[in-house]
Amino acid sequence: KEIEVILLGDASGSMYSIYERVLRAMLGIFESLRVARTAVSVWVHTSNGGDFQDIPTLFHIASHRMHRETSNAQVAFGKATLIDLRENYDGFAIKAVANHFTARNAKRVLIVLSDGEPAGRGYHSSLAIGHTKRAVNELRRQHKCEIISISLVKGVDKKNDDIYGKE
Repeated sequence: KEIEVILLGDASGSMYSIYERVLRAMLGIFESLRVARTAVSVWVHTSNGGDFQDIPTLFHIASHRMHRETSNAQVAFGKATLIDLRENYDGFAIKAVANHFTARNAKRVLIVLSDGEPAGRGYHSSLAIGHTKRAVNELRRQHKCEIISISLVKGVDKKNDDIYGKE
């Protein structure tokens, strides 16, 4: 069975000090999957600075065998450093990016790279964690999508486990 992988990176202000490392990690994963001839698409998300009803703002970075083909991933990832880092509304972004899976019969895998804490204006603490957890569970249930979260900072394991599960 074919596999489709979407990488979703957090491009919010809290990621400022590690954002370029995140992009390098995503580029490495992208290139490895491309060489393995696996369909992969890379996105990052932030907000437009308004209320959370106006989000998410998704930026497509690169694709292989999904959407339009990226000819030069290095250049595409370089442009991603120019994104204005704002707020992260993870639950909304997860729901929105799920619409970009293409193959009906492929196994779907979403890999989320973040600092583990959804937060934005009017969207924080238990509200944000609960909303993101519901979005993750809905995607798993309705779209048969495997979701993996990679925490990029120390001390968020418990929150990440609460949202994504320990598996």
